[in-house]
Amino acid sequence: MIAIAAVAIVMMRKRRSLKLRERFGPEYDRVVKQEGDVNKGEGVLAFREKRRAELKIRTLSPADRSSFLQRWNEVQGQFVDDPKGAVTVADSLVSEVMQARGYPVGNFEQRSADLSVDYANRTMRVESGVTNLGITDAVMADGFFYAPDPSSQLACTIAG
Repeated sequence: MIAIAAVAIVMMRKRRSLKLRERFGPEYDRVVKQEGDVNKGEGVLAFREKRRAELKIRTLSPADRSSFLQRWNEVQGQFVDDPKGAVTVADSLVSEVMQARGYPVGNFEQRSADLSVDYANRTMRVESGVTNLGITDAVMADGFFYAPDPSSQLACTIAG
């Protein structure tokens, strides 16, 4: 009976670890390394999940998405002439977007921790040859932006 309970506990821990790895991606390894212990690291990540579940996150309206995207493109355009200023404005814009979506806006570490829970929603796989514009169009409906360089939208492709 004790052996069965021990096996069940080990299986539950492995399932929890796998679930957290899938949910957090590379952040899982970073937190476990930072905490110096798998159980402590997983505790930190579980706390983040619980905190995130209590937040009322909402999608942006089409008008807000368009406005934020336009402002983001403007910030990117300023980067060459004023990198420091552009980074400051970009950081402020990220805070505005997070606040508009319902995230609490704290310091950088807290914002990163809150966003780390949604790792799976920040990644996508695309076929080679998909244009930047194709990716932008695909993700905008879900409130995401992919605009590495607005002038490249039609001309540049992934992996080529």
